[in-house]
Amino acid sequence: MERSTTAFLPDWIGKLRKENALTPQRARELAAEYLAALPAQPVTPPPGLVLTDQRSDTQLDELRELSAQHHGPGLPHREIFWLVPMALAAKLQDASQFQAALDWYQTVYAYHLPQPRRRIYHGLEIESHLTSSYGRLPEWLIKELNPHVFALERRDCYTRATVMTTVGCFLDFADAEFTRGSDDARARARTLYATAAELLARPEARPEVGGTVPFPANPLWDSLLGRSLAGLTKLHHGLNIAGAAVPGVAGESVLPSQHRFAVLVERAKNLVAMAQQVEAAYLSALEQRDARTYDEMRARNDLQVAAATKVLHELKVADAGTGVALATLQRGRAQLQESHFQHQLDRGYSAWESAGLLAMGAAAAFHAASVVAFGTGGILESAKTVLSFGLLGSPGNDFGQMLSAAASAAATGGQIALTVASFERREEEWRFQRNLAQQDGAIADQQVQLAVNQQQLAPIPFS
Repeated sequence: MERSTTAFLPDWIGKLRKENALTPQRARELAAEYLAALPAQPVTPPPGLVLTDQRSDTQLDELRELSAQHHGPGLPHREIFWLVPMALAAKLQDASQFQAALDWYQTVYAYHLPQPRRRIYHGLEIESHLTSSYGRLPEWLIKELNPHVFALERRDCYTRATVMTTVGCFLDFADAEFTRGSDDARARARTLYATAAELLARPEARPEVGGTVPFPANPLWDSLLGRSLAGLTKLHHGLNIAGAAVPGVAGESVLPSQHRFAVLVERAKNLVAMAQQVEAAYLSALEQRDARTYDEMRARNDLQVAAATKVLHELKVADAGTGVALATLQRGRAQLQESHFQHQLDRGYSAWESAGLLAMGAAAAFHAASVVAFGTGGILESAKTVLSFGLLGSPGNDFGQMLSAAASAAATGGQIALTVASFERREEEWRFQRNLAQQDGAIADQQVQLAVNQQQLAPIPFS
């Protein structure tokens, strides 16, 4: 058996009752004062124990294990792990600090955790394995008026009281939110009412009934259930907490969903997932349409490029044909020029040129003969003059005519030399022009070959 209570507890409860408006922080301070006063009882609290409402799920599991480890004689286990948190939660509930009160209730019975982890106070776990006994002692009017005495022999007695007390806090919290009347407050009130109804439906919260139970069912359970269902009904019908239509709606009211919040959240997640799938499919369709449009546009461009390429190749073929014809004409021109100058070289002087040279040669010969004749005449005239002692003969005229004829002969010889020189220069020019024509012919042969190659390459497409 565990130790019942400490002597310090009545004073601590009296101090708690004097708190007019208990705050969450003040509740933690009072819990710390209680733990600090335990060694003077004398009671040694479990090592590492801190009474606080600020606990995570993991810390609640640790508190449950700590309660199980230190459940035994010598320690006011029920007082530390059940009575003090329940007293603080009830006082916070009276001060309308509903969320803090629910946090304190969770340190005794974690209603939000799975079934095996809900009973934080180890005494709740022990009583879940009891078989209820309804027998009475003869002196029951003296010994059994204290509810904590017969609660030790009833199954889930403390659990049922804890759950119904927690439900009462949920309902007070829901009524406060329902009274505010805003949309958000009504939604929170509906969640609180639904949670309260769900807690009352749990097996450990239901009162014991049946042929073996000699007492009527606890009416508090029916009262709490009816209160939660009444609140939900008012919300479902768009009424306020007084059961009247909401003012300013003109006969219309917005009814909240009949489904639980978790169902709505799951449905919303499904709708979001479906919307994401539709969006992904629509995006994929748009991408495919854009890809097909781009492929079509690229195909049209490729057709235009192919048509232009075909025209270009046709022009290249025509250009190559023109190049072949031009190179052929250039080669013919070079051949014609070469054959012309070769013919001129092979032909030599023409008949007229030969006749001209012969005439100029005859003229030179005649001029030379004139020089001889005029010289001879001059000599004869000189001899006549000498023999007649200057009375006969005129040698001056003859010598003058001789000199004139000599000049004419020299001029004719110069003309002959210049004419022959011009003929030789012309022959050299013809030889040079023939050689150039031969080179032009060789170049033209290469141009013809290049043009033929281009003509053969022009029809071949290059990508």
